[in-house]
Amino acid sequence: MAAAVTDLFALTGTLFADRFVVESPIAEGGFGVVYRARQQGLGRAVALKVLKLSDELPQRTRMALFDSFRREARVIAELGHPAIVQVIDFGVSDTPSGITAPWMALEWLDGDALDAWLVARPQRMTPAETLDLLRPAFEALHEAHARGVAHRDLKPANLMCVRGLAGTVRVKVLDFGIARIMQPEEVAGSGETKTQSTFNPYSPMYAAPEQVSRARTGPWTDVHALGLITTELLTGETPYAGDDLTTLAGAALSPVRPTPALWRVEVGPWEPVLGRALALRPAERFPDAGALYDALHAAVAAATRANATEATTDPEPPPGPPPAALQRSAVPAPVMAALVVLGVMAAGVSWRFATRSERPATTAPDVTTAPAPPATPTAPPAPIAAPAAAVVAAVTSPAPPVAPARGHHLARGARSPRESTPPTAPATTAATPTTHDPHASVPTE
Repeated sequence: MAAAVTDLFALTGTLFADRFVVESPIAEGGFGVVYRARQQGLGRAVALKVLKLSDELPQRTRMALFDSFRREARVIAELGHPAIVQVIDFGVSDTPSGITAPWMALEWLDGDALDAWLVARPQRMTPAETLDLLRPAFEALHEAHARGVAHRDLKPANLMCVRGLAGTVRVKVLDFGIARIMQPEEVAGSGETKTQSTFNPYSPMYAAPEQVSRARTGPWTDVHALGLITTELLTGETPYAGDDLTTLAGAALSPVRPTPALWRVEVGPWEPVLGRALALRPAERFPDAGALYDALHAAVAAATRANATEATTDPEPPPGPPPAALQRSAVPAPVMAALVVLGVMAAGVSWRFATRSERPATTAPDVTTAPAPPATPTAPPAPIAAPAAAVVAAVTSPAPPVAPARGHHLARGARSPRESTPPTAPATTAATPTTHDPHASVPTE
């Protein structure tokens, strides 16, 4: 059961900043409290995020937190992407608790953060399902990177699964609280160049190596986080094992990268793509979220085409030429019948001559006869007709069986071992998330 959220600023039931009726606190983090409120005039629900700046923090840290909070509001307003939660208003106001605090009003979203959504839906996702779910986040971050903005705190808690029509789920990116505005000439480096800033918050479970080593961060840091989140959807496992900072830091800096293969999950052509996204050195990764998405999309398309090809039964090749003995008998039926008749006739003639030759010779009587008259020409002897039954049998008898074509060693529909497809994660059906606070995740830097 979730712990009760503290109304740190005593805002429940009050009219805050002269335009928001505060209903209740719904989430709390290390640096802020989120309230559900309703905007007067329009009557729409909003998420009111109020920054808490403890007096125990050094003044320099307090100013850094305030600057990052104000920068978040400006960045979101300037980006204006539909897959990024929209900011409605920003200001600094006194609260009933006596604390003057900066605040931000954001659009209210019905749904669950991705981390809660994954708990309710523990099955692993296929590459195609994963890419379909995360596509809005990739698009939003591609827009941010193109404008020189790096989020630097991507994690499932900062991706909101918003319910749509017909049970569809669309992801929106939250919390640009530690976003960084990049300089035009900045590029990914080796991960060894140290940053000059002392304010370097991050979420240890989804940290990139350069965040742990306090090196320069940028869009390449978001690419690494997207690789971790994608791998988690494919495997059902969190990126790093352990829960203490030392263990997590060691895992983030390990040369063994947390790709699906580490959990023995086969994802086909996605494995090398995710291997590059999670490279230890920032310069070896994809330059931005758009490049990573293109590589993943191309890999899914290639795998889909390969699976479709293997699912189609290979057509049986035409038989090769028959053996020479069968080629000689492959003659038309009428010609075959005529040959049979001639064969029978030849057999009959041979039998007659053989019979005559076997008769005993007779001695002619010794008589004197008159010379015979000249022979009168006569018609040639009629050919010997073959019995009708023999001709019919020769013409109608079935042809000898034809031997199969040489080299055709697979039966129709059989599959060669090389055509087998690698196993993929079982497909699942998207579940409708439960109603939850759209901003339940407050920066925990």
